[in-house]
Amino acid sequence: MPALQGVAAALAGTLAQLISPEVAMSVMAAASVTVTLALTRRTPEPVHTSEL
Repeated sequence: MPALQGVAAALAGTLAQLISPEVAMSVMAAASVTVTLALTRRTPEPVHTSEL
């Protein structure tokens, strides 16, 4: 996880140099929300051993 945070920081820095910092921040924020939503899962319901 820390390695991916470093990669994201490097990507954000590169984007900020290539395009305006405001747009780079918006792009990274949208990417962050997208990844968070993609990785969020509903907690599965517990399996009761008496039902097996």
